[in-house]
Amino acid sequence: MNRRIFLLTTAAALMGSTAQAAAIPTPKSGMGLIVFYRPRRAMAAAIRFQINTSSAPVGNLANGTLIAFHAPAGSHTFSVSTPSISGSDSITVDLNVGQTAFVRADMRAGLPAGRGKFARMDPATAQAEIAKL
Repeated sequence: MNRRIFLLTTAAALMGSTAQAAAIPTPKSGMGLIVFYRPRRAMAAAIRFQINTSSAPVGNLANGTLIAFHAPAGSHTFSVSTPSISGSDSITVDLNVGQTAFVRADMRAGLPAGRGKFARMDPATAQAEIAKL
């Protein structure tokens, strides 16, 4: 029992010492950037959100992580879903060259629990929340 506590304490200390704020890249030349992020929450922490464009997957967004998606200027629509739960949400982002747009993915209230929802965020709020990831 003491060995287990020691190992868990050591692992927690090591993980805490290597944690860094998530880095937000700059948009690639001639492109814009959409940053999808999910604040760290205890509720449904194990659930991963699948983020897709109308034509291709963007990635899986885990609790307390972000995905940086470079895209050309224009209007882009994204959907968020959870593999084991029905229901989804979508958002359209109008992007300019050199612009960084922020989209927070969060848990939708109600049943079934675990459905994702998108919210467009202003840069200051998003960067403050991302710093806590």
